[in-house]
Amino acid sequence: MSPRTRVPAVEWVARVLAIAFAAITAVGWWDEARARQEPTLGGTVPGTWFDQWAIPTHFLPLLLIVAAIIVGWRRPLIAAIGFAIYAVLQAIAVGTEWAYLPLVVAPPALIAILYLIGWSVRRRAKPA
Repeated sequence: MSPRTRVPAVEWVARVLAIAFAAITAVGWWDEARARQEPTLGGTVPGTWFDQWAIPTHFLPLLLIVAAIIVGWRRPLIAAIGFAIYAVLQAIAVGTEWAYLPLVVAPPALIAILYLIGWSVRRRAKPA
């Protein structure tokens, strides 16, 4: 067994920010799902349950974030890659709406950078 390596403070900051980001994303998914179901209270059903619950637009990205946090707890490089992929996908989803680009891309990109720095610090601290 190898001795436990000390987790750098920057990695803990990344973990806390990632959990906060996942919580905010979960609230956004719930609000979007409720807003999409509002017309159904009047009797009309726009789309399938898959669309009504905002599965492809909000829930699947939330699952990617949660998976990156869980796997990245011990492997911060994977979390950095997961959050970087999420940031790129958000940039593609925003398209030409340039005003929203910093709002949706900067938080996951910052978390990816923090995870990458934590991975780098941890890697340098390991004995050879």
